[in-house]
Amino acid sequence: AAASPEWLAAGSMPEAPQGPFAFVTVGTTDFEELLQAVESEQVCATLLRKGITRLIVQIGSNRFVPTFADCPSARVLAAPGASPASQPHGSADPSGRPTLHVELFRYATSIDAYLRGAALVISHGGAGSVFESLERGAPLIVVANERLMDNHQVELARELERRGHVISARTSTLAVVLSSRLPDAQRGRPERPSLTRYNLEDTPGGGAAGVAAKIDAFLSG
Repeated sequence: AAASPEWLAAGSMPEAPQGPFAFVTVGTTDFEELLQAVESEQVCATLLRKGITRLIVQIGSNRFVPTFADCPSARVLAAPGASPASQPHGSADPSGRPTLHVELFRYATSIDAYLRGAALVISHGGAGSVFESLERGAPLIVVANERLMDNHQVELARELERRGHVISARTSTLAVVLSSRLPDAQRGRPERPSLTRYNLEDTPGGGAAGVAAKIDAFLSG
């Protein structure tokens, strides 16, 4: 197995940065395809065009660690939360191009600060992560892991998109979705009231439609 950088093992919660940033989370899932999509040149360039200059990526236990080697506009920080003195967030590189500053970490005690402050959240399609993001008012793109057996993620993402709560994408279409549907980064979002963790077994109707209906009731209540 490929070795991981030593600083990834710490898993400490970096201080939530100021300014427009996007937050990517894979939770506890094995979702290498999403990490690969996020580090593509097309995604990096689109985020910068939309005014996002920081990208914070929670990579979980995935063996694959994004290097952003194919993204000339990206600069991976040496450690989570660190900001190089010679080139602060949002600055241009010597060629004059804007820079996307990237931070990676595996796990944290809480990701609440990121969900509350992000200009955009890109999340795997697990119901728990989707609930948590919507509760905190995060502008959310859901990317379902299509490798999962008995996959409810695709159904849930589609149903929530149909109800107008999220944007759904595939790993292969993420760059296009960002470019065509994401507005310029804006700060400040309405707060959501506290959301009790849903018990999916108690959801009337069951399945993705039932879960989505309960989310719909909460968000419109």
